Amino acid sequence: TTTTTTTTTTSSATQPGNICLQKTGCEAAPPSSEFCDAASFTIDCGPSRVIKVVDAFYGRLNPRTCNDPLDRNGSMSLETCFMDVDQLVIDRCQGELNCELQSCNTFVGQDPCVGTYKYLQVDYVCVDPFDINNTVPCSGPTAPSTTTTTTSTTTTTT
Repeated sequence: TTTTTTTTTTSSATQPGNICLQKTGCEAAPPSSEFCDAASFTIDCGPSRVIKVVDAFYGRLNPRTCNDPLDRNGSMSLETCFMDVDQLVIDRCQGELNCELQSCNTFVGQDPCVGTYKYLQVDYVCVDPFDINNTVPCSGPTAPSTTTTTTSTTTTTT
């Protein structure tokens, strides 16, 4: 009599952490309300995760982001002017699968840096919907999930 027993064990491991993402939209040019649609961009977390806003500002903090397409004299020289727009972006995007934003004075409600070519920058994390109200730290990229399957076969002959 021969008896064969096969045992299969499967275990999954996912590294903790979330991927910090950043999306930047350059200001409408020329900067007037009729051109705001041209300065639209979308944040998208796919079909099963939702947006959790970490930070958002509208203004200019460095000379390399968003070159002025109109090449106006001095429009990129001021690099320390910005307006915190966290709440505006949270109200529009928090908990959504995706949302559309506009990098435009009209969208944020004012011009925080007159004469400066600005951009809207949003830092966010895509989270499971049940984590939307939890503190979710941004870290480096999440390691992919791994699944390990172990199969052992025992044969007994009597």
